[in-house]
Amino acid sequence: MEIRDYLRQIRRYLWLVILIPVVAALITGGLMEIRPSVYQADATVVVPAITANGFSQSAATQYVDTFKDVLVSEPVLADVSQKYGIPTSELASGLSASTITPSSNIINVVLLGKEHQNLTGAVREATVDSLNAIAQPRLAQALNAQTNAQTLLSN
Repeated sequence: MEIRDYLRQIRRYLWLVILIPVVAALITGGLMEIRPSVYQADATVVVPAITANGFSQSAATQYVDTFKDVLVSEPVLADVSQKYGIPTSELASGLSASTITPSSNIINVVLLGKEHQNLTGAVREATVDSLNAIAQPRLAQALNAQTNAQTLLSN
């Protein structure tokens, strides 16, 4: 067989070689168009790794685990849902928290959502609410100690 014969065979099926990529591109474009867009907002939090005895990596790990639980708790989700109009179910499925490395005290909070939702504000609010909920008992202790100290000082 000569080169001319090969070229004739290629020319015979050239329409197929052109048609298959065009059809695949059209199908892919159509699927991308009908699929809903997913947007992402994130926040980074550095949690304290300090205990009464000084620096502790286990304290940071425990804090991170507690933070993850509080982040998807009902009070935090309800507050963020009320302020930003994002359904609680979408917040529960879209909010996640992870650390850079397993022993890191840096938490990356991510919220996945739809277009026209204030994801940046919602992830910020969820992060702040979670930190406030975790710090609330220590804050109450500090305020009580301050009140007691001021009472003792005035006496």
